Amino acid sequence: MKNNQAEHKLSRQVGKLILLVPIFAMAASITGCKSQGTGILGKQSTSILEEDPLLKNAPFAYDYSADTISYNSCVIGGTSQQDSANLHGLKIGSNEGFVDNLGTGAVKGGVKLRSDFLQYVGKNFSPDYPNIVITPSVVTRVLNTEYSVQNANAFLQFAVRKKADYSVVPDLIASLVPVIVTPPRDAVVFNQKLSSGFLGYSITKNILYNSTGGVLAEGSRLYDLTDIPQSIPIEASFNFNATADETYAAPGFATEPFGIAEVYAQKVRDSFNAGTQILAVTFGGTGSTSGIPTDDVIADTVNNIKRPYRSGTTEFDTEKAYGRGYQLKFESQTSVITWPKSRLTQVMEMNLDTATPTGGTSWTCEQFPIAPPSHWNNIKASNKSWVKETTHVEPNCAPLLADDTTCREPLGSLGNDTIASCAVKKDRTEKIKRIRRHYSADTWNIGIMFGAKLKADYKVA
Repeated sequence: MKNNQAEHKLSRQVGKLILLVPIFAMAASITGCKSQGTGILGKQSTSILEEDPLLKNAPFAYDYSADTISYNSCVIGGTSQQDSANLHGLKIGSNEGFVDNLGTGAVKGGVKLRSDFLQYVGKNFSPDYPNIVITPSVVTRVLNTEYSVQNANAFLQFAVRKKADYSVVPDLIASLVPVIVTPPRDAVVFNQKLSSGFLGYSITKNILYNSTGGVLAEGSRLYDLTDIPQSIPIEASFNFNATADETYAAPGFATEPFGIAEVYAQKVRDSFNAGTQILAVTFGGTGSTSGIPTDDVIADTVNNIKRPYRSGTTEFDTEKAYGRGYQLKFESQTSVITWPKSRLTQVMEMNLDTATPTGGTSWTCEQFPIAPPSHWNNIKASNKSWVKETTHVEPNCAPLLADDTTCREPLGSLGNDTIASCAVKKDRTEKIKRIRRHYSADTWNIGIMFGAKLKADYKVA
């Protein structure tokens, strides 16, 4: 068993977003008065007959942005087993709303309404009398209408998908025929419809228009999709690093207890490197369901995703989808080309409906050697002969203490931190925040490794 595990985390730096949240109401028609504007904005009222085509042709409304992706390079026992440290293989989420890089609480990831949708509403719909500007309730009604082919019943989902048609890639070592995609193993689905209830209110609450239908504020990104007081981050984790599963059993002899070892994990990484599959965030809600979306395997809801029309037609483009994709690149830990390419080094973010890179975004990468609690305070030998060292403590992991992250001031005084040691502690604090984006305090059971040092007065507990 490996003595530690390496986690590769990528944190995306994104430009500023406009703050906002929503209001909801339902009505059979939208009426209002407006003295200026284009389209139906300049009319005193709007009838149901005039609204139907406008509602039907409303562009897709939702956008999702992730702020953290992580990859655990160590294989696990199998898809039916939990890793001993409860670690994932591949994970994506919007976590800066909970623990952000600078400690400011700024929300850089989550769900919001698209600019082109909000502009469409401003151009084609009137304010509710006696208002002179479009209010969030108008936006909510456009989102909730059954006439909107693109937006009706939309919900969020995560999966690894084929680049060719964005169908879900099952997390199985060997292929099965027929292929049945099974959440949550192969896809993570958020059941909440984005336009209804408190969620619908929250996503539109702070939208602002001027008197001519121009958008003044689009609103902040929502990093929580629950209708309960306790916020839960939008995130999804997958394995894709198993050594055995229902399609490939581990041999029953001691010399090969790990089944396929790293062969499957490397196959997954090779597919990412070749560009044949992509980590994708898409939107369901197009097909019939036999229950809640996560249970709806029969109707194949996870592959019934919102897609744009082919140019000049009313047919959906099966090579595109609404949402974002994250193309991952893996490289070897060393210059030896035969070593597994297990280090996540690059993320290219793209818009799935245009197949073009997402503008204004970039990703940075860092590595964290980590270890589970069973390896904390490790006193095993640290040399090739497996003989216990007498002068050095093996690199190991231990629970963090307050002194590990808090500078003792005034700096430079006897017994306190120096400027250099305080800088190390501040850097360590930021690293802890970044890695804890994917691990809340109640599930934190791994630690960052530190290097070997002279024993001196250091004692292993």
